[in-house]
Amino acid sequence: MLKKPQVIYPFLFAVYPLLSFFSHNIQELKIEIIINPLIIITISGIILYITISLLLKDKYKAGILISVLSFFFFSFGHIANLLKQEYLAKFKLFEIGNLFPTWAVLLIITVFFTVRSNKNFRKITSFLNIISIVLVAIPVFHVSSVYLERKPPMETIKKISPNPVNVSPDMPDIYYIIVERYPSSRSFKNFYQYDNSEFTAFLEKNGFYIAKDSRANYLITCLSLASSLNMVYLDELIKDIDKESVDNMSLYNLIENSKIAPYLKSKGYKYVHIGSNSAGTIKSDLADFSYTYKDSLLLNEFSAKFIEMTMIFPIIRTLNIIPDLEYRNAHRVLITDQIINMEKLTKIEGPKFVFAHLFLTHSPYVFDRSGNAVTEEEENSRYFKENFINQLVFANTKYQQLIETILANSKKDPVIIFQSDEGPYFERLWKSHYYFDLHQATDDELREKSWIMNAYHLPGRAKDKLYPSITPVNTFRLIFNLYFGENFPLLPDKTYAHESFDKPYKLFEVTEKVKVY
Repeated sequence: MLKKPQVIYPFLFAVYPLLSFFSHNIQELKIEIIINPLIIITISGIILYITISLLLKDKYKAGILISVLSFFFFSFGHIANLLKQEYLAKFKLFEIGNLFPTWAVLLIITVFFTVRSNKNFRKITSFLNIISIVLVAIPVFHVSSVYLERKPPMETIKKISPNPVNVSPDMPDIYYIIVERYPSSRSFKNFYQYDNSEFTAFLEKNGFYIAKDSRANYLITCLSLASSLNMVYLDELIKDIDKESVDNMSLYNLIENSKIAPYLKSKGYKYVHIGSNSAGTIKSDLADFSYTYKDSLLLNEFSAKFIEMTMIFPIIRTLNIIPDLEYRNAHRVLITDQIINMEKLTKIEGPKFVFAHLFLTHSPYVFDRSGNAVTEEEENSRYFKENFINQLVFANTKYQQLIETILANSKKDPVIIFQSDEGPYFERLWKSHYYFDLHQATDDELREKSWIMNAYHLPGRAKDKLYPSITPVNTFRLIFNLYFGENFPLLPDKTYAHESFDKPYKLFEVTEKVKVY
């Protein structure tokens, strides 16, 4: 007598969409981010399976029903994206607003006929088990191969051995404020036809030196911050990484385990970390005080994006049950909370080193010039540069308030670095950012991507050490020389482009193309 096959496939079909989504984004993610959603989907599947099996008294039919539910539930977002394509959007039947009720009706009909069916689903169980195992094996194999190739956290470089000088307890606080994709004044003028002089005048009035010819050393956050936080170019640090690798985790390790914070902590500084939702700067285990947005594996960007692809999302969105699960709302809350919490943390007794990765000038563009919420439809109706400038006007207001708060709450005039890690996307990169080959970029496009805001507030030290073209790699070399008696030579100010976002380790120098003469 043949042994009855076990019903395995519905649980594998249920977790496959999550595993596939994780696999496609593995270069940005750590394995722990998938654990909670994986547990939730698995437990939900088991509960549903047991319930339906008891109701129908047929475990094989229950397996088919769970698989049907999984297909409709998890494929909704993919169908919605397909219907946004121009060749389908012109047909009234395929309008996105009609999708949910249509999809729900199709689901109900399919479930109804499955329940009423007299077929013996036991016969195809073994076949479906094999199909589900093969299907799940594909993303599991890809994830495993990436993790096997992934280097352990790198010893970034030899940790600095501080010069044996007595550091006074009233040394100035140091604020390293990274403002995402904030252009230089020259970039505003040349590429956006926008005059940002009101904000730069505010900075200069408050003692900032603006390096007007500054450029990013690298044109993507993970490379740029790995360099500036370790005060070196990355040649040596990434030489053993396969140039074809799509895995950014080695760069995130360089950011999280940089040498800046440990050096300052050895000098008696507290480390305050203002986290973002960007891998590498979400949190820091080195921090004495840390703000992490939604410190939960259930409500992170990965989970929110995944939920947006399911049938539950339009219900959540319509009823506004959990606003932060919508990425635009979550982004709005993130960039508001970052400023609020940074203002609070300025009151921590010093000396302190504050690292903040702020997203007020990062897409999506969810604020207008006055700080009112912008819907996705409103954003899509305007040219992306208009959206960028609108949100930047609001960002300037918040940044000005933040700097005034820092200065007002500091017992001693603080060191403040207000610096962008990269310039904004140029138009062609905006349209196809992941696969665009920067070898194909024009000189003007590279300038738009590399010319950055870079402003320094250095109290009590000679500003003649600063110069217009100083780049982020030299920021802390200069500060450690000025305030801690170090003798770091300043490095040549170079700029490197990466081939594409999925080839971050294939670098080529573009210094001469983007240098300001």
